[in-house]
Amino acid sequence: SEFEKIILKEGGEPLNHFETRIWETFIKITGNHSKDENLLITTHGGCIRIIIMKILEASEEVFSNDIVVNLPTLNLDGRTGIRGAAENLTRFLKKESYFALKYLYGEDKILENIILVLPDNLFNAADGISVQKTNKISVFLGLVFGSFNPLNLDRVFTEICMMGNLPEYLKKIKTDDIFVAGREIGEVQFDVERV
Repeated sequence: SEFEKIILKEGGEPLNHFETRIWETFIKITGNHSKDENLLITTHGGCIRIIIMKILEASEEVFSNDIVVNLPTLNLDGRTGIRGAAENLTRFLKKESYFALKYLYGEDKILENIILVLPDNLFNAADGISVQKTNKISVFLGLVFGSFNPLNLDRVFTEICMMGNLPEYLKKIKTDDIFVAGREIGEVQFDVERV
């Protein structure tokens, strides 16, 4: 890749050598129990993603394509609050890894941090045309959402649906900080649960 050529030109080592060296160090530090340990590694480039991908056992297809499109259907959920773009990304993880992380840290922590390990070429195109309420009855919302940030997409959706009790991973995100193109949130906002 161009990035690797720049690194080599500046006297750095090939990324596959760097990745192997870091991964071997990681295994030594965690005592060969890498899946049971929690460790923060700060490094350059996409190496942290490669390491985390190995720990979480994320699908390699996500990292080997020019663009990845996440196509969730947006719904409200009585247990988790929302089933949206971030939740749909968990399907890129190996099932056993997902359930282990969910047991150790909870679903909110997984959803809050999943965008840290996924590539920048991920686009979320979400179906909000017909939305399922918490009582499983569908209502017509008539919207389609698109964003490179799944958390921002989910947050705008919850604001449009006037969802009062936000999941923890969305509470920190302010809609005022999100650039919205097209119709304004206030134009399409209504209380989906009361319809």
